[in-house]
Amino acid sequence: MSLVNFAKSNSSQNMFFPKKILPFLLLSFHLQAQAPLNPSLEDDVMGENWASVKFHPMGQPLQMPIMDLQGGSLLLSFDDLDADIKRLYYTIQHCDADWKPSKLEQQEFMIGFNEEQITKYHAAFNTLIPYMHYELNLPNENLSFTKSGNYTLKIFDDLIHKKPLITRRFVISESLAAVIPQLTFSNITKYNTHQEFDFQLVAKSYRIANPLIEVRATILQNNRWDKSLSNIAPLYVKGEEIQFDYQDKIVFSGGKEFRQVDLRSTRMRSERVAQLERGNETWDYTLFADVDRSGMPYLFDKDANGNYVIESKDSDQSEVKGDYVNAHFTLKINELDSGDVYVMGSFVDWKLRPFCKMKFNGKAYETDILLKQGYYNYQYVVVYPKEQPNFEMLEGSSYETENDYTIIMYHRPFGARYDRVIGISRFSSTQK
Repeated sequence: MSLVNFAKSNSSQNMFFPKKILPFLLLSFHLQAQAPLNPSLEDDVMGENWASVKFHPMGQPLQMPIMDLQGGSLLLSFDDLDADIKRLYYTIQHCDADWKPSKLEQQEFMIGFNEEQITKYHAAFNTLIPYMHYELNLPNENLSFTKSGNYTLKIFDDLIHKKPLITRRFVISESLAAVIPQLTFSNITKYNTHQEFDFQLVAKSYRIANPLIEVRATILQNNRWDKSLSNIAPLYVKGEEIQFDYQDKIVFSGGKEFRQVDLRSTRMRSERVAQLERGNETWDYTLFADVDRSGMPYLFDKDANGNYVIESKDSDQSEVKGDYVNAHFTLKINELDSGDVYVMGSFVDWKLRPFCKMKFNGKAYETDILLKQGYYNYQYVVVYPKEQPNFEMLEGSSYETENDYTIIMYHRPFGARYDRVIGISRFSSTQK
């Protein structure tokens, strides 16, 4: 098998509030999971030659791409396993809180050019599998942002049709209000398996005329838009505090700590690697077999909450000297009657990629996945026909699990044409 085929197979106004406590003013709204989007607005890759796509604040590879309007920088990096030089371009779209394109024109949310070529790229050096590595910084010398809000970034290679090859979401925020979260108790049916939150928005020097109408929140678990609740309206206002204090509404399955594997060295086996050898076309890592964890008690294990980091211990330039290796996954369970099993994680954008689908060999499920040297979190997901992926069937769920959460607070004043991001809170479920 050829190398390429192998790779492919596998600022502010005064705040106004009544001084007395307002009664519990309820607003009719729909608390909902993140709805399916136009594919061009989701985090996705179109083609198996695009690999190791990372988008994060500069120097923080485990954080989701959020930056402050007053400063900060985001880094997009990815590899092309075709290993040739392509003319790649990028474009940016401002979006509303529900990820639909906003009504703002380009000149209203940014300064500079919006269809520029990516000029930073470098061929892999001394690797078994060749690739071309690309990087893009935002903002850069060609553009800067003037509005907060949701944004989408699209990479394409055709200036005429602009069909996206890679898409990524990011958020630009303003520090205008404080978001204060609090872990609370779930009801009796979910007490042992779920995590529930209340939170409040405090904006002492920023004017919000009608909080119950103008403010909405989104909360994400482990940086995942597919594990998010959106369109959350305040329940009531108490003095300067805008309260999101619901019962059995802002609730997430705790899950379990993620499985993990260290593929950072080709010179020695890490804890989860049973066998390491150099094959004809790549390094082959055989991982120790995994088992069904759904019936096991909770066990703390420091993980990256589903994320991954590109790193090679064998070189000082992991971006272009890190090799692609073949990781062999095995799951020892009985064959399912009708469901399929997938390996899932941030490294595949939490999507059901064909090369992550496992096959039953008579004794266990297995699959080979081509991964760039690094540290990876993953889990096993079961998919039945016409049903949503089941993340708990083989993993289980516990309220004790350490998860990261992000709350994004949106404000659209009466008559405004876009949703402003006025506050961000990042916290852990174990945070006191």
